[in-house]
Amino acid sequence: MVSHETALAVYGIGEFESARVHFTAPPGSTRRDGALSLHRADLLTDDVLDCTGFRVTTPVRSLVEVAGSWPDEDQLARAIEEARECGLLTIRRLRSRAESIDARAALHIELAIQRAAPPCPLRTHCCPSRVG
Repeated sequence: MVSHETALAVYGIGEFESARVHFTAPPGSTRRDGALSLHRADLLTDDVLDCTGFRVTTPVRSLVEVAGSWPDEDQLARAIEEARECGLLTIRRLRSRAESIDARAALHIELAIQRAAPPCPLRTHCCPSRVG
């Protein structure tokens, strides 16, 4: 099934470029193809959507997969924000799935979320001792 950067392209999220098409297959799959980047994983039903003619990992799962291998937090932050603005995920759900799938991805996602978070207006407009 379509996954990783290729799945994000299906959703129009982010600007991740890859020379290969990314697919995820069940463990034990042996297919090889130079144009494919084949990943192996047991995916939950909640991590997969049926599109017309093919299956694709959800935006949440796809971002977690990319975060596990993608070091550019700025690009990841923009993709997370795009998905959130389009209503494709909540930050809470993304954090939760990342923590359950891949600790390294969860760290990259957290750093990207922090990078994308707007500064708190209370820090610049209010005296902290008066808030409350």
